[in-house]
Amino acid sequence: DCLQSKGQRYENASFVYQAAINAEEIAENSKSCLAKMGKSNTKSSIVVSNCLDFERSDIAEVALPRKLFKDKKGFKIFDSISGSEVKSQFIEPDIHDMQTGNARIAFAAENIPPLGFKVFDFTVYDTDKGCEDIGDTQSGKIENCFYKVIYDNKTGQIEKIIDKDLNMDLIDTKSGFKFNQFIYESDTNKRFIDLSQHEGLAEDVLFLQPFYRKLHEDFYDSPTKKVKFKKYFAQNSKILDIKKGPIYTEILTSSSSFMFPEIKSCIILDNCFKKIIVKNFLSKYENLNMESLYFMFPFNVSNPCFRLNCHGGYYEPEKEQLPGSSKDWYCIQKWIDVSNEDFGITWSPFEAPLVQLGGINTGEYLDKIELKNAIISSFAMNNHWWTNSPASQGGRFNFTYFIESYKPPFNSSNAQHFGWSQHLPLNANFVNESINGKFKQYRFIDNLPENILLIGFKIPEDKKGLLLRLIEISGKECRFEFSVSNKKIAQSYLTTPLEENIKTLKVRGGKVDMVVKPFELVTFKIEF
Repeated sequence: DCLQSKGQRYENASFVYQAAINAEEIAENSKSCLAKMGKSNTKSSIVVSNCLDFERSDIAEVALPRKLFKDKKGFKIFDSISGSEVKSQFIEPDIHDMQTGNARIAFAAENIPPLGFKVFDFTVYDTDKGCEDIGDTQSGKIENCFYKVIYDNKTGQIEKIIDKDLNMDLIDTKSGFKFNQFIYESDTNKRFIDLSQHEGLAEDVLFLQPFYRKLHEDFYDSPTKKVKFKKYFAQNSKILDIKKGPIYTEILTSSSSFMFPEIKSCIILDNCFKKIIVKNFLSKYENLNMESLYFMFPFNVSNPCFRLNCHGGYYEPEKEQLPGSSKDWYCIQKWIDVSNEDFGITWSPFEAPLVQLGGINTGEYLDKIELKNAIISSFAMNNHWWTNSPASQGGRFNFTYFIESYKPPFNSSNAQHFGWSQHLPLNANFVNESINGKFKQYRFIDNLPENILLIGFKIPEDKKGLLLRLIEISGKECRFEFSVSNKKIAQSYLTTPLEENIKTLKVRGGKVDMVVKPFELVTFKIEF
């Protein structure tokens, strides 16, 4: 918590923020370029782009000026290809929308091409597009054609989430945890770090691990067995609102807890595509004592098989781990899948990739983990380690989770597509002027096999052609032809990551013959 440590943290953070600013600038410029290529049937339009390599149908959200509506209540959105109206509604504006005087809308955008875009026609219309306020919060229930969610009005906790297609409850009611349950842990003792023993020691001594560990045994392996955590739960939970619209059905609850004066949770059912969205909004005081925050997801999958997304592939904990590697917690990329022969769930965290499996394992230092239940603990916040991490965390925080349930067997391509789609949502750009380009719909590449992901795409250092990187995600060799829409490839080379040519790839009819081995990472160059 010293000034030097805080300064180092903010210096590091500045690089992240600058990268985000640069990326946002590129994204905004790209939106303008795509809009110039698009063609609409109406004066105003929305250009929806897809930065992933597979065709997608999902909900798109976009901000637009409130003054656009004048005395009109709503709007209509039409697919520019088919001419049919698509489902749409107003949704709650975010903080930036409120500051800039924008409204926010959501609509169903279907069949958006890979690395491409589709134009939707927009017109202001005197039709109310607001959500229906259910009003009766005592019912404690929301549902759509996919799921039914039932709350306990006394505790404000979710009791059941029924998958209507499979007639299964997603929640393990015998686990001892509730769905999306808030759990905060704090050490009952004040944290004290004594650095006075460093005085007079040779600098080299501090880097000798056994000696260093002896000096600071109370916090070197943090948390130690001496730490006594006290658990705090959300209190005074109540249902604030229940809303239903063409796109989303949602229920909002509020509560509070020790160190957290405000906790709001919103469970959102996607009415168009089978998906549950969980949004948690927190206000937190700072605490220098050792602390942890968890959100619990006890899924109803007996004899579960866990698969954790990592490095473009996946692995099973314990079974496919190196000896001595961490079992207390895991860091994932885009998704976790947990399934058996009867039921499967894919879970994707957005802001918090650190998880614990089977319950809360903090301080256990497990040599072996036996996963007899399907509990995922989102390890959302902690200040356990006193090196290279903040001593305290306070302010406003958001934690978002995406969930889908399915009938087995597990399909790694579906899991990858689900995880990537939540982390890189469809990008929608509102254009309040006529656009007269060539395309109502455009794709840059032709469809790739479902088990191939395009994860890298750039102009080579020699400025000739394009450099691409693929990864196979299901453990199966794949042979296919790679092609680009509206252009013929003249030549192609397999390269190293440093863009050095390894060998010439066969090109026939403007298409490259590709062979990608199981879980292989392939970098190749194309020239037109």
